[in-house]
Amino acid sequence: MQLVLQGLYVADSIAAGRSYMDTQQILSELEAERDRLEQAISALKGSMSGRRGAAPAGTGTRGRRRLSAAAKRRISEMMKKRWAERKRAMKAA
Repeated sequence: MQLVLQGLYVADSIAAGRSYMDTQQILSELEAERDRLEQAISALKGSMSGRRGAAPAGTGTRGRRRLSAAAKRRISEMMKKRWAERKRAMKAA
């Protein structure tokens, strides 16, 4: 029976002449790697849940809206008219 670990062939302890300690060392290294992977996965999941206002997958972001010169002029004229009316109302009161 053979098991491939990171490019190394680990054979049955009797066939390959490996001791019980080698098998234990391999197991402890694999468990340590598993723990590191679990920590990385939980860290990534935590960072994903911490995002606020993240757009759902598949939705594009909307660019900044820009006004044309004519629209800016129209808004400016409307605001000037509004301010003039407020100023007249303040003087009348």
